[in-house]
This record gives sequence, structure tokens and C-alpha cells, in this order.
Amino acid sequence: MKVIPIMVAVFAIVSSMQAQSTYTIKGNGKLIQDGDKLYLMYRQKGQSYLDSTVAKNHRFSFKGTISGEPFTASIYRNENPQFADIVRESLGVYLEPGTIVVNSKDTLKGATVGGTPLNNTYQLLQNKMQPFRHKYHGARNVDDLTAEERKDTALVHATEKAEIKRFKERVQIELDFAKEHPNSPVSLDVIVRYSGVRMMIDEVEKAYNALLPTLQSSEKGKYVHGMILKTNEIKVGQAMRDFTLKDMEGNIVQLSAFKGQYILLDFWASWCKPCREEHPNLKKLFEQYGAGNFKIVSVSIDERKNDWLAAVAKDQLTWTQLLDNTGTAVAKMYGVTSIPSNVLINPQGIIIKKDLKGGALVDELTSISANL
Repeated sequence: MKVIPIMVAVFAIVSSMQAQSTYTIKGNGKLIQDGDKLYLMYRQKGQSYLDSTVAKNHRFSFKGTISGEPFTASIYRNENPQFADIVRESLGVYLEPGTIVVNSKDTLKGATVGGTPLNNTYQLLQNKMQPFRHKYHGARNVDDLTAEERKDTALVHATEKAEIKRFKERVQIELDFAKEHPNSPVSLDVIVRYSGVRMMIDEVEKAYNALLPTLQSSEKGKYVHGMILKTNEIKVGQAMRDFTLKDMEGNIVQLSAFKGQYILLDFWASWCKPCREEHPNLKKLFEQYGAGNFKIVSVSIDERKNDWLAAVAKDQLTWTQLLDNTGTAVAKMYGVTSIPSNVLINPQGIIIKKDLKGGALVDELTSISANL
């Protein structure tokens, strides 16, 4: 087997004294047929790699070396992840010294993994998630709705609320696992994964605080700590932070100019699909309340001005549009770690809600509609 870098890179000279450790993956499964091709994909030191092997007698294996700390990888069957946009037949593993055992009763995605310390812990996490997956098997997300169903606003909002509820439940289960296993790098990886989710930042912080100090002070731990500090810079109940940015015509716009009205400060970008999908909802709300005491101020973090202008025109956005493309200073000011993101500000300039979208935003504006 030959490990192939996916992208051409400049090879650094690595000292021969650098310690390397060997890992072996041994897998088996009834549905794994002779001739099935399996791929192992991972990133190390900023470089993506792809290994491959061919199954025989319902078995497959990979062998390689790693340097430094263990890291995660994905195994795919019969689909090269280098070319496939969506790969369903996959399994996550930790590459660490020793023999990693993969047992697949049916699909690779449903296989169990073990044999090494981190993979044993990772499997415990998968076991903990199993009741959740069974409970919501077949549940539909907004993306699953047909074009005809999307015309039903009530259905879209109900589906969206259910989707958010499931997401919060899933994140909570995983963060609870992290708190139950504070000495495991698997727990730290869980916390890293959700450190940019503002709606769960309080639970992320609790899980982070439960970690061993050695994990907290690791590179990943420091990253999480920084994300927590950044997200907590802006909280409900705090005063809005004023700023000035240029609009589409190059005019200077100051946020405080809108004080005295309800302001939805919305952060987005032309390349952000969820942001663009929210625009029809914002358009309806602006048509309903925009003539009154409610204003939307959208701040794009696009680097290229033309991309931003083209997206505004295509989506037919008629409210105030501003560009924050000089280091995303305003987004950082508001603790934005991912988009879409927004804050709702009352006429007194106080932040009253964060990260509302879809039905949740509709419900909030309905509740204060007498003041709009």
C-alpha cells in the first residue's frame, strides 16, 4: 500500500531522530466483499493523505506510521473521498500506536472500533449516541423537504425547530460524555467540535472546565479557551457595541444611528449556504415589520466586494447592507465564531436575543410585534 498526498506540497526535511509510531488497522465484515476497495483518509501537519487497500475474505487492513499525537482519520468503502461529494459508507477512527480493530456486522458506517485506548473510548461515545440515533432515525431536516413542501411556511418552521431541538440534544449528550471522561483526548475533540456553537457555549465551557489541566493547556485546549472567551464577549443583557462600516454605495453607516428601534444585526457571507437560505425568511419579516420600529442591518464578512454585491443583488435584499472585509473587526467585536449569526437589540441598545433564525426569529418578533 502506498500513501499518496492529495495535494502537491513542498516537502519539509524531517529529522531522522523524530520518533514515529506504527499503527495497524484490521477490519472485517460480512458485507465487505472480495475486491472492495477501502480508503483511509487523514490530515497530518496540514497535509491531506489518502491510503487504499483491497478487501479479501471479508477482511481488510492498513498499516502506517504517525509522528506526534494521535489524530482522527476516516475509512471509506468503494468511494474515493477525494472525488465523492457525499460519502455515506464511512467510519471514523483514531490513528494511534497499536492494532486498531474494526468489526462490521452490516455497513461500515455502523461498525465498532477498538483495540487501542482512544478507539476504545471513542466506541464508548458511539454507544452512548446509539439511543439518540435510534430515537430520531428517519427524522427529516429542512434540507429533506421537497420544493413543494418548502412553500408551506408553517411546515418549514416546525421542521426547523425540531431540527434545532435534535441538534441541541445531540450536542448535550456528547458534552455530557466529555464531562464523564475528563482525562481523554476524545473528550477534548468533542469540545473542540462544538466550541464555535454559540447557542451551546455555556455547556461547552462546563465540559472544558471539567477537563484535566494537561488537556486544557494543550494546543487544542488553548483554542477552545480562546473560543469561549471570544463568544462570551457579547452576552444577552449587554449594551450593543457601536461601529461604522461602509454600505453598498460607499457611505459610512454607524450602528448607533438605528438606536431607538429594534435592530437585527445579522452576520453572513455570499459563500455561506445557510446564510443565503435564511434570506427569504428575513425578507418576509422585513416586509412585515420594516416600515415600523424594526430594522435589519446585515454585515457581510466577504473578502471580495464583488461577491458580496452580487449576492445582495441575486437575493434581492433591500435593507441596510454593510461590508466587514478588513480583518472582520466588527464580527470579532460581536464574538462571531461562525455564520450565520445575529443579535437582536432593543430600542435602548441592549442585546435581548442571540442567534435566532427561521421559526425562532418569527416567534420572537411576533412576541414583541406590538412594539414594532
